[in-house]
Amino acid sequence: MGGTIGFTIREKDGREHRMFRWTNSFPFFLNNMKFIEQDEQHLQEFLQTWHDMVKAYESGDLTEAPMADAYVPGAGLYPKEYGLIVVDYHTMTILQCQSYSPIGLLDTGGVWRAIKSKWGSDSPEHDQEERQRYESLFSSNRIIKARRYEDLVEVEVKEFSIDEFLDGYLTDKEKYCSATVDMFPWKLVTFKDSREGFDEMKKEVEALGFELSQKEEEGWNEFIEYRYR
Repeated sequence: MGGTIGFTIREKDGREHRMFRWTNSFPFFLNNMKFIEQDEQHLQEFLQTWHDMVKAYESGDLTEAPMADAYVPGAGLYPKEYGLIVVDYHTMTILQCQSYSPIGLLDTGGVWRAIKSKWGSDSPEHDQEERQRYESLFSSNRIIKARRYEDLVEVEVKEFSIDEFLDGYLTDKEKYCSATVDMFPWKLVTFKDSREGFDEMKKEVEALGFELSQKEEEGWNEFIEYRYR
């Protein structure tokens, strides 16, 4: 189902995009070889959705972007609902403190639905993009570990195929439940979804040189007080 998440991107030239986005959009953007390889078109397509929402909100015509009034007002560099993700192309750093879908981790069910299932969205083009996204990660040998379903032990894998990963899914002998993606050259920093975790993330955000406005400071405080009251 998903909801809203804080999502800030800083491009290599220093331009910042402090957004609120729908949670379901970020796994496709980040767990993707196009992101790992810093494909510029991939980045700009993700940002364009935000720019279109901002334009629609400012114009008052939400016909083409009905969710603009949910995401644009109040957007900034602070956690919202499911948490916060910061992607810094300048230092090749990803910070995450969120409770939706871990960056750099694939779940067997999601991969199976995209690759094997006849279930699909209303968009064949979207379904094909999802299949290509997973196939590219596996064919590029970006899957470095897999967690076994039976004992939850994480084992190293090499030249791991999609078929090997999905072997036994939906049977009593389910073999794997998740897989870890090698995000190099990105540095991925994950903070525990807790008051202390968000405090640590805020310090790291500031250490990277991001300056928070008074509104954003208030946003951080309100989120923490609401989440951990």
